[in-house]
Amino acid sequence: MKRNSIVTLGLLLCLSLTGVTASAKVRSRTVPVTQDISVGGTLIKSGIYLFSFDDKTNELTIADNSKRDVVI
Repeated sequence: MKRNSIVTLGLLLCLSLTGVTASAKVRSRTVPVTQDISVGGTLIKSGIYLFSFDDKTNELTIADNSKRDVVI
């Protein structure tokens, strides 16, 4: 049940980032992930991540907030 709510939260985040404006900008949010999840076959461990969405290329990037290492 919690996994579904986390996935739903992620999808809502993506939709909210794309619907803000029609300009080609990168939108970023720091999001705490409370449990391990799998995104596109990549395991995201619990922690704080920076979710960035580029609406021009429709690309979502997930980076470890403490190290700034790109996870996806």
